[in-house]
Amino acid sequence: MARDLKAEEQARKDQETREAAERAAEQTRRQAEARAAELERLDPLERDIVQFLEQRTDKSQSDISFVIGAVKQGRWPGTERVAP
Repeated sequence: MARDLKAEEQARKDQETREAAERAAEQTRRQAEARAAELERLDPLERDIVQFLEQRTDKSQSDISFVIGAVKQGRWPGTERVAP
């Protein structure tokens, strides 16, 4: 009898763990889809800059100095934009 109760309790805990993992995976999938849609709305240059910033290793460096350094190194050659 006690074994059955322990087995049932363990089965319930296992089920809760699986359900929590499924919820977490679904949330991660939804966030990835939202991120992809957000990037898709950007123009190609903006998208490339955002993705470039996300890939940098030194997160303490400011966005602007990182992008300026990349521009100076020829990261986006021939790309000219006029600020609105």
